[in-house]
Amino acid sequence: MKKTKVMGSYNGRRLRGVIGLLVLLLACGQIENEDQRYAYPQLELRLAPGMVQTELQVTRIQITIEGPDFEPIVKSVDISSDQRRLAMDLMVPVEAEKILIEAYEVDEKGEERVAFSGESPIANIDQPQPKIAVELAPTPTTSILSLDLLTAEVTLGQTFEVAVNVAGVSKLFGLSLELGFDEQKVTPTGVELGSSLGNEALLFDDLKLDRSEGRIGIAVGQKGAQGSSATEGTVATVSFRAKAVGRATMGIIPAAESKMLTLIQADGKPIAEFQRLKDYLTVTNSQVSILIK
Repeated sequence: MKKTKVMGSYNGRRLRGVIGLLVLLLACGQIENEDQRYAYPQLELRLAPGMVQTELQVTRIQITIEGPDFEPIVKSVDISSDQRRLAMDLMVPVEAEKILIEAYEVDEKGEERVAFSGESPIANIDQPQPKIAVELAPTPTTSILSLDLLTAEVTLGQTFEVAVNVAGVSKLFGLSLELGFDEQKVTPTGVELGSSLGNEALLFDDLKLDRSEGRIGIAVGQKGAQGSSATEGTVATVSFRAKAVGRATMGIIPAAESKMLTLIQADGKPIAEFQRLKDYLTVTNSQVSILIK
């Protein structure tokens, strides 16, 4: 049986993304036996748009192949701290219809959980040099801060909004962060409260204060301990005006570069997921870009 090499940009616990591949099943081709035709497709795993490299506690990759005429094929590969190459036998039936990829990590309690996952339909792998591409994104249980653009492009002078979202957290009572932006391309014009912490939450920003160039400080919190504790939703929306042609990028400044980043519960202590959120901040959709025409 031919062995498929799994190559990729794993450096122990590090996953490298954005551009380039996470994993490659390098062997390509087909094989037949009396009962089944198989292919060795080239498999590309990519992180979702807006995700960049960071340190992740990924310890195992699981691949599941599904189709109408066979039981699901499940392959699992453990990842050690010094491993640079992964190897497995992976034959894909040519009538396979779907592939599911799950990247596991071990949490603070020593329990395994899915950190990233993605799936893709399978088609035409009976052709020469077959390929399958799968995009990985954080699972709903992954604590993330993210940005969301309501439009992909604007014209010069037009105003647009960037939503600051939170997901996968518990007992969120308040948060603060810095939002970075391209000072040459856009100008912030306002910050509005989102709905995740309720209509009576308090919002503060340094838009009209002596702030750092290319950064806006934002803080949102409940008025008192009786407020609701959010688990997901939009915490704030920032408005910008396009002032120069080109592509402008906005992003949440990670903890290593900003002392403002914090998410707290009602007693003032960091939420339980705060450390994990900091670890994942730079691989979630913490950056967005917009084209200005």
